[in-house]
Amino acid sequence: ESLSADEKNLVAELIEISKLIGPVFKKQENLNFPGANFYPSDVTVEELQMAGEKDPSILNPYTIVKRNKEGNLFSVPYAEEYKEEFKEIAERLMKVSHLSSRIKGYDAFAQYLSTASKAFAGELDFSYVMEDFMKTRDNKVDFLVGPFEAYIDGLMNIKCAIDADIRVMTEDEYYTKEYIDLVKKTVPSGGLYSKTQNGDGEVELYARIDDVVVYAGSESDFITSGASYPSSSELAKRLGIKTIVYTTGIKHKLLERGMPFYDKVFSKKIINTFNQELLVDGAIRRTFLHELTEGYTNLRYDLNVFGDNHLPIQELNADMTSLKVCGIHMLTGATTDDQLRATILAFIIRSIIDYNGLSKSAHNMPYVIGRSIAIKRMFENGAISKSRFLASRFSIDFYKAYKVIEELSDEVLKVIVSGDFEVGNQYVADNSNINIFKEFEHLL
Repeated sequence: ESLSADEKNLVAELIEISKLIGPVFKKQENLNFPGANFYPSDVTVEELQMAGEKDPSILNPYTIVKRNKEGNLFSVPYAEEYKEEFKEIAERLMKVSHLSSRIKGYDAFAQYLSTASKAFAGELDFSYVMEDFMKTRDNKVDFLVGPFEAYIDGLMNIKCAIDADIRVMTEDEYYTKEYIDLVKKTVPSGGLYSKTQNGDGEVELYARIDDVVVYAGSESDFITSGASYPSSSELAKRLGIKTIVYTTGIKHKLLERGMPFYDKVFSKKIINTFNQELLVDGAIRRTFLHELTEGYTNLRYDLNVFGDNHLPIQELNADMTSLKVCGIHMLTGATTDDQLRATILAFIIRSIIDYNGLSKSAHNMPYVIGRSIAIKRMFENGAISKSRFLASRFSIDFYKAYKVIEELSDEVLKVIVSGDFEVGNQYVADNSNINIFKEFEHLL
């Protein structure tokens, strides 16, 4: 409501661009092949690695891999493969760049859109788009567009899918105040604009709490709840960390996908104690701390050394460390006991939601694998157990759950610090089991 006329016009133009993203994503998506449509369906990891040694463009995040008549692999840049679609996107982005340059506080945003336009036109590498996106700060309306996440590349975890989202800074004063305070309790210097020491000097943290206007491309499939950019430790040291909380996505997942089974899965005591308001607060708190953890982890460590398991390890670490930090906040009085419990419960609900979503999208699999480690351990130590009064429902011992959180946060950090592919591979193999979620299936 507080958007200016120019900002409302900007949102309308960005919506038109977002409509062009979906058709490109559909060309990339293929649920029947781990590598989606980024590679020939008969290719192997070994073949790609060998070909990539001779031609690095084959392993570039922004190329499609094909076979020639002789059966050899070659690459085609996204800007060439999707030339027709990208041409219109590029033209519209440049138009909106000019429009936004006339809005006060949108200079960096206008430059970012200009860079994005050039990348879609094939004039620049998409990595430059992320660099300029990291520099945007004061714009109330924000727009993420480009290929930045490799979630649907289940073969190599390299190729980035096209996506977009339009967001507006939330006007909910509770969230703004609560989470500024949360940053202050978590980051030494505090505030939505903060600087922290990482050993190599100061690194800037910028955090946004946004309401979503539009999801497009891979994000419309996945419904993003939060994000931390960049994923590269090298870029993070140079450009800082940007954490975004998508309040709309969090509420959608919890209220539309979680609450329908919440009343069936958990004991009456839990249901009567934790209402929707507490759970939404817990879910946003969990996401905020999760993304902060992910950002700082990416700053210090290169998780790509863990290959296919880098996402399960990354997500488990962010989940467990964020919940552990929430416990520390409770001990210092920054968070109440009920808020801590609601945050842990929100994590368990989110884990079930992601498992339940596997039938519709494989994008959740890395999250499900990582979170299965925590849920499995919680069953093993009695943190999650069948209710004494109604065997079809589950009770939660939050003290035992927090003990699991402390144990796993220490374990996974040791794995990350090792930087050893085999150590990470063995840890995930020994501790994960997505079948643990079948305990809930009869209630979903």
